Amino acid sequence: PSTQPGGGNPTLRKQLRVLSDFIYGFDFIQMKPDRLMIKGVPSGMSARALAQPGKAYAVYLRTMPSPGEFSVRWTGSIEPKFSEEYTFHTFSNDGVRLWVDEQLIIDNWTEHSVKEDTGKVTLKADRRYQLKIEYFYTGGAATMKLWWASPTQALEAIPSNQLSPFGGGAQGLRGDYFSNRNFGELMFTRTDPEVNFDWAGQSPFAPAPQAAETILLMELPPGTYRAEWVNTKNGSVEKTESFRHAGGERRLAAPLHQEDIALRVKEAS
Repeated sequence: PSTQPGGGNPTLRKQLRVLSDFIYGFDFIQMKPDRLMIKGVPSGMSARALAQPGKAYAVYLRTMPSPGEFSVRWTGSIEPKFSEEYTFHTFSNDGVRLWVDEQLIIDNWTEHSVKEDTGKVTLKADRRYQLKIEYFYTGGAATMKLWWASPTQALEAIPSNQLSPFGGGAQGLRGDYFSNRNFGELMFTRTDPEVNFDWAGQSPFAPAPQAAETILLMELPPGTYRAEWVNTKNGSVEKTESFRHAGGERRLAAPLHQEDIALRVKEAS
């Protein structure tokens, strides 16, 4: 009983039974953890996935509490307008590292209050260069800004129209957000138009009010699938969708839910 040690809360016990039944509906022996199939998770949520590629997929999506520490890795490319030496400026609390075409030009991987660091590199106009920024936060006023300047270019936050994530299709950089300072659990991934953040003591993981739909991006091979969103509190199927897929990313919209929800995707027979 719930009044005895180890008894547990009845609501929690029921939810664990629901999740157990959810997993039991798969060929669990054939399924393996697969983080790469998740291509986009809403801000403030995390997703864990099991996959039997082309056959079955199980995803557990949940709202995450705001961690006291976090880290972010931004990746993509940058395209300057002028052929000259550029000075990159970072304003960060805490640690920051910046690579341009795999050359480390800023390295201040320490705990500190808001601090400006600079690094110089010569770039050619209208050429794309790989860009990677790593950042961690442990406390205080969370800040991470990436600016640049050159003899022709005034000092400014690097604008989105000169940034692009790998794979294209958008402006800005891919941001992978993790739950601790050492790039631990991946909390969510999104495209940030600029790296120009002043979280003012808040966390980027604070959940926003839920919209009418929560969109999950999954990488699926070609095929015909049936997707079911399962209420983790009572096991009921809240939404069903059948679709043919040509391969690549697929947007799946979850119904309204509280805290967490599970997704079952299977190859249609």
